[in-house]
Amino acid sequence: MSLSTNPFFQNVDLGEKHQERLRTGLLNDITFPEEEYPILAVAPTFDGKVLPDAILMPDLIHLDGNRVYRCLISGLIFAFVVGAFPLDEIGEALILRKKLWPIGTAKVEDIPFLYEAALQYGSANYMKAT
Repeated sequence: MSLSTNPFFQNVDLGEKHQERLRTGLLNDITFPEEEYPILAVAPTFDGKVLPDAILMPDLIHLDGNRVYRCLISGLIFAFVVGAFPLDEIGEALILRKKLWPIGTAKVEDIPFLYEAALQYGSANYMKAT
């Protein structure tokens, strides 16, 4: 995402240090410890259902001293953590691991950035229909 020229990924900038580390790791088939670049996943629900076809442009937040890039892909929010600070207990429990993919769940209305996006989408569709 960081190297893409597609405007969809414009908010993703890993910085030279992390970009080079990941590039070298990919070229040399290096497996990083799951805690070094943790990835977390949450399945947001709307009226009790997951929206499997939903996708949303990545955004950036700061959490526990780390940069976190979040994006909605196929109805799951993936959070890519970049930084050296350890995650809190909940974050640690949600790290995707080689043999375990713990996926949290949350209501869309309890996820502010996603709720706002849903409201904007609904408003845009309403305006388009009128």
